[in-house]
Amino acid sequence: MTLRELAVLTGARIAEPDDAIWHHIIDGASIDSRGLADGHIFVPLPGTHTDGHAYIGAVLAAGAPSFCAAAFATTDTALAAR
Repeated sequence: MTLRELAVLTGARIAEPDDAIWHHIIDGASIDSRGLADGHIFVPLPGTHTDGHAYIGAVLAAGAPSFCAAAFATTDTALAAR
């Protein structure tokens, strides 16, 4: 499934919609930022001890092409630089 197809199915908004990202193939999803495989989308979840949203900047800085989040801080420097 492409990121575009996923966005249409879920009603998601793509923060940086360009042609390359729309055609990115999503092969799976992970809630663990440490073991994100190629083709997987990062799904940050709030937890008891930590909030996965805190790792969005690190995930993007490590080269992950996309993530799915309910909310994210626009002040995150890694995200703002992207």
